[in-house]
Amino acid sequence: MNLGNNRLSAISFGPLTSIGGNLDISNNILTSITFVNLKAIGGNLQLYHNSLTSITMGSLASVGGYVGLHYSSLTSIAFGSLTSIGTKNGDDLYLNYNELTSVDFGFVTSTAGSVYLDNNKIASISFGSLAYIWGHLHLHNNRLSSLNFTSRLKIGYDLQLQNNLLTSITFGSLLSIGRSIVLYNNLLTGVSFGSLTVIAYQLDLSINQLTSITIPATLAIGDGGSIIVCRNPGAYSLLATCQARYGMLKCDGKTTTC
Repeated sequence: MNLGNNRLSAISFGPLTSIGGNLDISNNILTSITFVNLKAIGGNLQLYHNSLTSITMGSLASVGGYVGLHYSSLTSIAFGSLTSIGTKNGDDLYLNYNELTSVDFGFVTSTAGSVYLDNNKIASISFGSLAYIWGHLHLHNNRLSSLNFTSRLKIGYDLQLQNNLLTSITFGSLLSIGRSIVLYNNLLTGVSFGSLTVIAYQLDLSINQLTSITIPATLAIGDGGSIIVCRNPGAYSLLATCQARYGMLKCDGKTTTC
């Protein structure tokens, strides 16, 4: 169903319960949308470039493709009954470049692709029932001051949290990262690794306020991986007292093996 590039300001789907393919309502002037009885979209849900300030997914339970809600002026989103997004790599959730201040994933359990939440004003986030993000989780350029992963979540690629206001982060029930954790340019004074057991490539803690860090013996960083600690008050003592016996620690262009 292609309704894109019109001047629609509102739409309601009435008794319609499913759409087999894509639903494209992008590039309109929508200020509201009501899904009513719509429970499934087989393809993509394209709502980007509208004037939506809030959206409620209502009874919509699954989207088979990607969800595009970027550049839409959103200040709030409610996922309602939505439990899954996408069926293949590249079926991403795009919520970047909005005005969101908080996000709660509610009943969403998995996304087949990446989750883009960067370039908002997010100060709080709840992962709810979310167990798998098969791609990247982009949370950079927001206003997070603390973050606690309370759900048993696996992330397939990078976790990007750079350029926030983080003073602390607790990985809690986060289980694994398929590639890197990027935390540079925050205000971190402490990091708690919780249940995290695998970072496949790199942990970037540069440009923070760390004076010490304890890497638990149960945390594995992949072969050839690294922990970057440059431009912290205790950067060189971090190198000297490193408890990890794998990978590399990097600081100001110098590399030390632990």
